[in-house]
Amino acid sequence: MYVIEDVYVIRDVRNIKHSVQRTTLVMEPNNDRPGYTNLRFIAGRNGHSYFIPSESFESTRKGLYLSVIEFVSNINKKIPNYMLSSHGPCLSDKDQCVDFAFCLRCKYLPYNARPWASRYRLQWPLNSAIDKITKCRCLLTPIGPRTLPDCNVLWRLSFSLAE
Repeated sequence: MYVIEDVYVIRDVRNIKHSVQRTTLVMEPNNDRPGYTNLRFIAGRNGHSYFIPSESFESTRKGLYLSVIEFVSNINKKIPNYMLSSHGPCLSDKDQCVDFAFCLRCKYLPYNARPWASRYRLQWPLNSAIDKITKCRCLLTPIGPRTLPDCNVLWRLSFSLAE
């Protein structure tokens, strides 16, 4: 996984404490699809991130949302020498031996994951695993559930940093 570092992903606009220095997106969890979130554009210095130009966003009544398809496509355009092709949320080499997954990082545990982290359990997962997940936070991978018409703007939450 390759994390795009010049983008902030926050869970609440109240998490912005000072002037915005990077492209900033706010998570809007999808209550119908746990484990997925929309990423709405909040602010950005000098336009957008190098890997996330303005054409990566879809305009809706509620604002600009980062498109998973455009995100992957724009990254592919930025690294043409590798001759990669789209393969789900990844970019694959020409022999399809290697997948490159580009993602975003959120430094906050999503609100809808907080009850899971604090509920009482008898065995699995171990408290040490839960602690690691809450410390590592989460990654957002560019793939939504294929069964929804608006899956192009839904991002999957991943806790693979804790694995």
